[in-house]
Amino acid sequence: MTQVRVIAKHMVSCDKSMGAEELNYPSISVRFGSSPEKTVVRTAKSVRKRSTVYWARIEEPKGVRMDLSRYELSFSRPNQEESFEIKFRIQGPRPGLGHVSEGRLSWVSRTRVVSSPILIIF
Repeated sequence: MTQVRVIAKHMVSCDKSMGAEELNYPSISVRFGSSPEKTVVRTAKSVRKRSTVYWARIEEPKGVRMDLSRYELSFSRPNQEESFEIKFRIQGPRPGLGHVSEGRLSWVSRTRVVSSPILIIF
């Protein structure tokens, strides 16, 4: 709790535990339990001063299908936030317990690429 307070610069009350996939980090980590499907939500924030459109480019982790709630993010002002969901589904035979698969979600504009590594743990 002390470490969180140092970073946040104010007292923080943590009354709920969270899985890694619930944190709004650029990297995405998903651990499959008994369910063959997981959905995570991410929020992207514009840091550019001008309008920009980004299109999704997906490199699926082996054995996993990825579907996005939207494949385009459009920002018209600085600090604008846009959220999207990523649905992960196991495809084919389920890999063994502890197996790891990697992928990548990139958001591509005409001039920039913003990329998130993906780690899947079965």
